[in-house]
Amino acid sequence: MAAPSNRPVRVTTTEATALINPTTRNDVYSNLVSNGGIRAIESSWEQTLQSIGWFDRFEAYTRHLLRTGEATTMDQVWAKVDAKIKESPALSRTNGANGVNGHSNSNGNSNGNGSGNGTLTDSDTDEFDLRIPDDTLKAMVKATRGELDKFVQVTWDEDLSSTPATTDK
Repeated sequence: MAAPSNRPVRVTTTEATALINPTTRNDVYSNLVSNGGIRAIESSWEQTLQSIGWFDRFEAYTRHLLRTGEATTMDQVWAKVDAKIKESPALSRTNGANGVNGHSNSNGNSNGNGSGNGTLTDSDTDEFDLRIPDDTLKAMVKATRGELDKFVQVTWDEDLSSTPATTDK
C-alpha cells in the first residue's frame, strides 16, 4: 500500500453531508491509518464507553440472552443486541442518581442501571439499557472530529468571503 500524501484532503460541505466518493473516502482512511488516527479514535471511544459502564451492561445483556436461551448462537446474540440498541433513541442523561430520566422500572431501578452508577445488578434482568447518552455521543463525535481535523479541509460551497474560516467544535 502506498503511503498517503501529506496534502490535506479537501471536502466541500455538500460532500461532507452526502455520501463521500470512493477516492475521498480512501484518502481519509489512508490518512487515519498512517497517522494513528483510527487507533486514537478507537481508544477514545473505548474509554468513553467504559466510563459510563456500557461494556458492563453489554456483557450483562449478552450473558442474560445466553443463560435464558433467548439466543443460542452469536448471530442471534448480535441481532438481539443490535435491536436493543436501536429500540429507542439515545436520551440525554447523566450517570449516577436514580431516576436520571425521571422514571424508574418496575423494581425501582432507574433506566436499567440498578446500582445507579451505570452498571447492572443481578436483579436488573428485566431491563437492559444499551442506549448511549447524548453527551457521550457528543464526546465520541468530538474525538473523531479532532482526528479528522488534522488533515481534512472543509471548503464551503457558498461565497467564501462571507463564511467563517472555522466552525465551532
